[in-house]
Amino acid sequence: MSAFSDPQNPSAGVVSGDYMSIDAAAEYSGYNPQYFRRLMRQGVISGIKLGQVWVVSVESLQAYLNQVCGSGDRRYGPRVYQAYMD
Repeated sequence: MSAFSDPQNPSAGVVSGDYMSIDAAAEYSGYNPQYFRRLMRQGVISGIKLGQVWVVSVESLQAYLNQVCGSGDRRYGPRVYQAYMD
C-alpha cells in the first residue's frame, strides 16, 4: 500500500496537493519521522500542524531531498530516495 493512496486521511499520506503527513514523507524518502520533526524545528523544511498531525510541505521536502542527493555526500542522504535517484 502506498503512502499516497488515501488523500482524505492525513495519517495515510497526502493531505492536499501541497502537504503530506510526516509518516508519508518518511515512507517516501527513507528518513525517520523524528528526523523530519527535527528539520521542521530547525527551519530546514516547512510544515504545519493540523490538529494533532504534523504535515510537511511537499515543495520544501522535494527541495531538501534534491539538495541532499545532489550534494554528493551520501552520509546524511535518505536511503530509499537515493535508490530512485541512481
